[in-house]
Amino acid sequence: MNQGWSRDDWISMFDHKKTTLRTCLSQSCVWEYIKEDSFYVCPEEWPEEVKDAFQLEDVPTPYEVACRFIVDVRMNGQLIPCDIAALWWWLSGMPPFVMEELGFDMKVQLPRMITALCSKIGFKVWALGTDLVPATGGDPEAMMFIQALHTGQPLTSISATAAGRDALVYESPWVQGQLLSGKRLLPTQRPLRYPDYFFQTVKDKKARFPLALA
Repeated sequence: MNQGWSRDDWISMFDHKKTTLRTCLSQSCVWEYIKEDSFYVCPEEWPEEVKDAFQLEDVPTPYEVACRFIVDVRMNGQLIPCDIAALWWWLSGMPPFVMEELGFDMKVQLPRMITALCSKIGFKVWALGTDLVPATGGDPEAMMFIQALHTGQPLTSISATAAGRDALVYESPWVQGQLLSGKRLLPTQRPLRYPDYFFQTVKDKKARFPLALA
């Protein structure tokens, strides 16, 4: 589901019964649940073992992570492809028992995936969800970097010097102290890079795609 797709675009993706995609999916145990209105509606809460893997007092919601996740899947081989798939299916609302049928071990793979994501400083600071402005020391280039993070603006669109301020911000005592304690001192809204890929509720999805897949 790409940003800007209309309802007709979404329906037409699965409308032709002879497409390879639909044929393959219809032979899988997941097809029944892909057709449900709850597909691509994120779970409300994390399992406790997954929440603990963040090592933060106030963790991002599954919906927030889903809207950020696509940014962090390219980690130079640090992420296990099967773990990526496990988290993706889970965030999409696939029932755990279906995922078990597919061979996923959710109690192992989901915490391992979150631990791997949190090993990336950009993701961990984003997940912390604190105001980073005090970490800039008034540096105008660092402020541009912070603005890009808070708005979800791609860092490639700002100057190279501003993008290079990540170490100044991330390694500051202001940020590192909060990461070590797991407590954010100045909570702020986490920027969502792709808010239209997933939904928080079935009602939200039905507002954009009122017709269920047949």
